[in-house]
Amino acid sequence: MKKNVFAVITLAMALSVATIGTSFASGSSSTGGSISGGGGGGGTSVGTGYHPGQSTQTAGAANGAGIAGTQDAAGKTVIGGTTAVYFLADKNASVAGLPENTVSQINGINNGQKLNELIKDVDLTGYNALINTQAFIMEDTKGNVVTNPTSVSLNIPNLLEGLNNVQILFYNNATGKWEVIAPTAVDFANKLVTVNLPGSGTLSVIYKK
Repeated sequence: MKKNVFAVITLAMALSVATIGTSFASGSSSTGGSISGGGGGGGTSVGTGYHPGQSTQTAGAANGAGIAGTQDAAGKTVIGGTTAVYFLADKNASVAGLPENTVSQINGINNGQKLNELIKDVDLTGYNALINTQAFIMEDTKGNVVTNPTSVSLNIPNLLEGLNNVQILFYNNATGKWEVIAPTAVDFANKLVTVNLPGSGTLSVIYKK
């Protein structure tokens, strides 16, 4: 009789432990995740891109940028209620369809090559890249590409006091050319650069020492 009672108790304890173990295992799986927006170089995506399920965009990577603002259900930052903006996370998608020479220039920027030797469309003498390139999409709420200038605030974690001539180096998908765009505001204290972007393309923040 004692043996039977002991066996029942042992079986009950085993079942209890198994149930607890199963509960912890099922609770350990994570459905959350972040997508990093990145450029085409170095085999590594940089920046924060967008984070599905979060209400605001924040910058995280030291050599990337984030988009300041509130996000919609798809994880895109909506500006003015009409324009959705976001970085492309996938390295291959970020350079898909671009000319081979442009892809080479993007890789060169991300590999630390001299900007004025890589790009001849604009005068980049004395400029250095502060962040890696990031492919940037701008569309209306229906998913159509937008080419109207839109004011966008970028979080730049390594935007430090003392940097001179902070500008945006932008490859314009619509024109197929590089541009240097002057920011409308540079906020060193909050690490924000606000700029009117003309549409989708690839961007980096540049500066002079």
